[in-house]
Order: sequence, then C-alpha cells, then structure tokens
Amino acid sequence: MWFFLSLCLTQVVAQAPVADSVDAVVVCPKAWQDNLVPWLKHRAQQGLQVEVIDVDADATSLRSKIRQIAKSHPNRLRYLLLVGDVPSLTKQFPASVTIPTFQVPSTAMVRFGSEPLIASDNPYGDVDGDGLPELAVGRIPCDSQQDLDLWIERVVAFERQADYSQWRRRVHVVAGVGGFGMLIDSAVEMTAKQFISQGIPGGYSISLTQASPSSPYCPLPETFAEATVSRFNEGGLFWIYLGHGNIRHLDFVKGERDWHCILDQQSLVKVRPGAKSPIAVFLACYTGAFDAKEDSLAEQLVLQQDGPVAALAGSRMTGPYGMSVLSSEMLEICFDQRCETLGEIVRLAKCRSMSEAEVANGSGDQAASPKRKWIDQLANALSPTNHDLKQERFEHVQMMNLIGDPMLRICHPEKVELECEESVESGGLLKIRGYSALPGKLTVDLIYRRDRIPEPARAAFAKLKKESPAADQSSGDAQPAVVNRNELYELANQTVICQEVGEVQVGPFEMILQIPPDVKGACAVRAFVESSEAWGLGSQDISVRSKRAVK
Repeated sequence: MWFFLSLCLTQVVAQAPVADSVDAVVVCPKAWQDNLVPWLKHRAQQGLQVEVIDVDADATSLRSKIRQIAKSHPNRLRYLLLVGDVPSLTKQFPASVTIPTFQVPSTAMVRFGSEPLIASDNPYGDVDGDGLPELAVGRIPCDSQQDLDLWIERVVAFERQADYSQWRRRVHVVAGVGGFGMLIDSAVEMTAKQFISQGIPGGYSISLTQASPSSPYCPLPETFAEATVSRFNEGGLFWIYLGHGNIRHLDFVKGERDWHCILDQQSLVKVRPGAKSPIAVFLACYTGAFDAKEDSLAEQLVLQQDGPVAALAGSRMTGPYGMSVLSSEMLEICFDQRCETLGEIVRLAKCRSMSEAEVANGSGDQAASPKRKWIDQLANALSPTNHDLKQERFEHVQMMNLIGDPMLRICHPEKVELECEESVESGGLLKIRGYSALPGKLTVDLIYRRDRIPEPARAAFAKLKKESPAADQSSGDAQPAVVNRNELYELANQTVICQEVGEVQVGPFEMILQIPPDVKGACAVRAFVESSEAWGLGSQDISVRSKRAVK
C-alpha cells in the first residue's frame, strides 16, 4: 500500500503542472524517483511545488529542458536540484544514474596553475545565458539509492531539529597557512580577521582554529586534526575553512618533527555532527572537484553517515581575491538580509560578486560598499600586471558549487533588543535592559570583543613564547609543553568573561552583570534566548574602563 501511494505521489508531482506553479525542478534518475517521496512530502509541507524529470546524458540537452520549464514558470521557479554523481571513467555507473556537468574555460586562474576547464553546475541555473544563475543550483552526488535514502533522512532530520540551544549560534572558522608570500599572506590574514570580526553579527559565538604556531589559536600540531573535527562535531550554523586544499584532504601544519594534516581521510570519518550539523564552507582549492576520478572531500562529507547535510566548495584552484569577494557577499546576504535558503544565499552572492565596487543595497538603489572597495583596491595592488579581476570573480562563480539541497532552510534567530551603558567601570555593575519576542531561557554574557585576544590567553601566550626556548633545549618529557599549547588554544577561544542565566517572557527584561575588577578594554554584551520553537540573539559593544583611584 505504501509503495502504491508513494508511486502515485511521485507521478502526481512529476506531471506537467499548470503554468507558473512550480518552485523547483529536480533532475533524478527514473529508477531512483520513488526514493524521493519522503523528501517531496517534506517540501510539499513547506508549500513548495516540485517537478521531477529524468536525467539526460548530454549536459546541453538537459539545460535546454530546464530552460523550457523555466520559461513556463517565469515568476515562481527558483531552485534546481541534481540527484546523481558526475560521470567518470573510473566510476563504473551507467549514464542513466549520473548527471553530467559543464566545463567552463578558464583564462584568469589558469595563469596560476589551474586547469584550463572548470567543472561547473552553474550553467544549469543560467536561464538567460548571461553566465549568472537565475536558479539556485545544488547537487547530491549519490552513487546509489542507499546514498540518496541516507541523505534524505539526514536533511529532513536537520530541518526538523527542535533543539534551539546554544549550538544554534556557533560558527567555526579553521584557517590554514597561506603560502602565497609574505605580502599576500598578510593581506589574506587581514581579510580573514575582518571576515570574522565584521561579517558575522556580534551575538554569534565564533571559534577560531589557525594553523600558524605564531597564533594563540593554534593547537598542538599533532592534535590539530582532532581539534578541527571536534569543532565540527560541536554543531553550529557554519564550519568555514580558509586556506589550501586538495581533492581528498586539507593543508598541513608543521610540528616539531613532522607535518600534520588539518583534515584527511583518517580524520574525515570522525566528522559526525548529526542533526546539529554545521554547513561546511570550503574557501579552498579542489575540495569540491566532483568530476575527479575519486569523490572529493566535500562529496565524502555530505554523503557519509551523520556528516554535514551540505557543503560549498571549489572544483578547481581558488584565489584569495575571488574567495574574499564571494564570501563577503555571502555573509551580508545571510546575516544582514537574512536570506531563507542556502541556495539563494549562494546564488545572490554569485550575482552580486560580478558587479563592480558599486553594489545594490536593500532599497534597490546603487550604494558604494566600503568593504568591497577595500578588497578590490588590495587585489589591484597585489595582482600581476594585466590580471583580469572581473574574470577571476566570474571563474569563482563557476567553480564554487553547492553539494547539497538549494532549498535547505536557514534557521535565523529572532532579534533580542539590548540597551546598556556604552562605558562601564571595571569591578562595577552593568545594568542591561532588553526586549525579547520569545519566552524561554535567557543567557546574558559579557565577552571580549572579537578583534582582541582574551586577556588570559594573551598573558599565557606571552609566557609560552618566553619559556619555549628553554623547553626546546631540555631533553626531558615534553608533556608540559603539549598541555600548555592546547590549554592556550582553549583559552583563546574562551571569550566569556561573566554570565547570568534566567527565564524571560515575551516583553521587556532587566539583567545585571558584575564586572570583574581585572577586566578592561573593548568588550560586548550578548543575549541568547532559547525557546521551544525558535531562538533569539542580540549584542551591543561596550567599553570597560579602569576604576578611578579614590583620593
């Protein structure tokens, strides 16, 4: 009976609908279409109408079919999901269960050693032929019906996750070593810091894991992969990697004797965040090369049990400039414009990245973007002579592919209004007034602002650097140095100074924080509300000044 109902539902959804009634097109092998039923039902409950079509062995013919559907639904169609891996000579699967991709010529990144052709699903979403996507495109690179069943189960569980606790506000950033040269590496590091401190709202909790021994955010190299996986498994909104990558592993960090991989095949299988999975974003080369002889890192993560439900990754060599522009646009569209789906975040970021420094603001007028102007000026100063920056941006539009469902919902927080003094004395009381649109558990904390290292970590780092020469010369047990380095890493990511927890109803609230006497400098107040059906977030920067001496 269930099989009969499932078959009927699939056939009804896949029939040619009335004009302008389709939100999404799914390209799926005919033999697998029954497996889509739980996912189709889930999307139908969200009000989305989906049309399912069979695969085509030729990418150009398949794009023509998609464009014909788009022509019939010009005002409503927004999403395209490809279900199936890219054909490969080493992957012995029939053409009926694979979906080809496009090969777009490269003239910019090829100068730096990239391949002359870029594997890209972007042309499938390009309805009008201008090179930019009108449809948000994603691919599930399944090799079997079992792969598809497992992924559908995980994506439905992810969107139905009813836990609105602290994991919701976490963002994890892992940064590798540049290796582009001192000048460019410094610029990349500066951009990464701005990415962290300015692009993500202050209410979010950000962890940083950096593959540089000169940084307090660097754990012991021998345990670096363990730290990378641990952050992933904590859960969160995003897990973001910036640095070098390859098809099957990320870059390396240098230890005392050996090099240690940031994430490789051995540590990959330990990534199991479950339904609290962050979306993986790889701002790195080749990590999303889905046309390679073997499954890329992003593909493996998305398809493995309890792995992330989606990943955004490059299919070819990426560059600091192209990545900076695209990621900057993604952050603004996600956090400032609060875009509802992952696919739309990626699509809009691609389109906006192709504009010049003048980009559209929320009102539809043209307004200068200071951040974008700064990135462009930096790129112009550091790029080789006659390098085409616009072409580099275009090639990143093509090579950054979404491994996942473009309809994946982003669970944004309700805004928690905060009001408190902009400056307060250390050792004093800070009265915080606010307004919550949600009832539930309220957590208010004072934190070190993101553009500074927490004071305990700064002091520990200075001590570690002072003692490290003596430690290197000793022939005794090195265990204390191991503990110190990893403790430093934890201290650097421990930004909370003090905290109060209570219950709040819908409406105004008051909370008082006792400022420790040894705290001073740039700080921030954060508020987090955990409710039964949603969550709330707010923040305000403050300054803590030294207590005045009593005369």
